Amino acid sequence: MPSRASPRTPEELLAKRLADPAYQGEPLARAQQRANRHAAIDRDSWPILQELAEVGYDHDSIGWFVNTRELYPTAIPILHKHLVLPHLVVTRGSLIRSLAVRDARGTVAKTIVQLLDEHLSEAGWAKYAVPDETYFPETSEQHSIDESRMELCTNLSVTADPSVHDDIVRLLGDPRLSRWSKYLKQALATSKKK
Repeated sequence: MPSRASPRTPEELLAKRLADPAYQGEPLARAQQRANRHAAIDRDSWPILQELAEVGYDHDSIGWFVNTRELYPTAIPILHKHLVLPHLVVTRGSLIRSLAVRDARGTVAKTIVQLLDEHLSEAGWAKYAVPDETYFPETSEQHSIDESRMELCTNLSVTADPSVHDDIVRLLGDPRLSRWSKYLKQALATSKKK
């Protein structure tokens, strides 16, 4: 009886895959890649977390600030300071989201507008975003840019104040931000509040 070239039953396919060295190494390689990503994020966020611990916020992730219902007014200056420093894309995203709170209104709106303007410039994206291929190996740079722009527009919908009203009107007219116009319209309404 001649041997078959390819497996025909699920059991044969599983046996063939389990015997394939490339298949055996794939889960381990993905686990290593994930561990490398988390280590890079931990190294990048460590100085921020140390500063936050000094003012009473001893947490192991900036994500705590994104997900909590607690107020953290003394953390806002530290988070804001790090927003304009070079950080990995994922760290910057966490900073932007952590500053999308009412307590940051009147503090961060000008910076958020500045970051949006820089995102729209030729070299703006590269100024603050540390190359982050360890975190987004399977997605394009455009995905990271779009995600950051959405985070910035969402932040403005909460933190906008009268000082950025004219900037928001200008940003609403930019076709590159049309995907996030609902957030900018909300920011415009927020900017009219005292």
